[in-house]
Amino acid sequence: MTRNPLGKKIVFGGDFRQILPVIPKGTRQDTVNATINLSYLWEHFTVLRLTENMRLQSMVQAENYNSLVEFAEWIDNIGDGNVGDEKDGCAKIVLPNDIILKYFNDPIEVIVQSTYLDFNIIANDPSYLQHRTIIAPTLDVIDAVNDYMTSKNVKEESKTYLSSDNICKSDSNVDVLSDLHVSSWGRSGNHQLRAVRQKCNSRAGVNRVVENVYRFLQD
Repeated sequence: MTRNPLGKKIVFGGDFRQILPVIPKGTRQDTVNATINLSYLWEHFTVLRLTENMRLQSMVQAENYNSLVEFAEWIDNIGDGNVGDEKDGCAKIVLPNDIILKYFNDPIEVIVQSTYLDFNIIANDPSYLQHRTIIAPTLDVIDAVNDYMTSKNVKEESKTYLSSDNICKSDSNVDVLSDLHVSSWGRSGNHQLRAVRQKCNSRAGVNRVVENVYRFLQD
């Protein structure tokens, strides 16, 4: 037990910078103090780091490979705290001009157009969609992006689904449904869901083509 405090070798995985301990109603300092590297057992740990970006290996032949490597290193430096002036746990980071979209009226429109060029022409190409994605910080932004993307499928047949809600039959609940049937409500799902009729690849154990998605979950 002196050499192995836990009785045997144990492997811990994860990114400690992103996966923090949960301290109910705790302060930032409480969270920091609860991290594993402040434990009295930490001196017995051997830290192994992944140093090779495996995603870049499939892009060696890309024309912009050098710029991809530079961008990946910049992201790593942000995660390591080597970029920006940190103050009270927060840091201001200046973004390079080449990754900033400027001069726009609708932010959703410009990010979609820059990510999915000629979307209406190539939307049915699975490989085209698999190699690009839009990441958003909140569910509201995701819903806005999805609504905009769905509206671009003007040539495809669509169907709108509404949520089904039942409430206790009481005079005091007469206005409850009107409160529930808003576009979005707290952490609940949206009241309306618009689906576009398209063929798509589904991977649930086997590869298959799903048709008529707009009518049923699967056909």
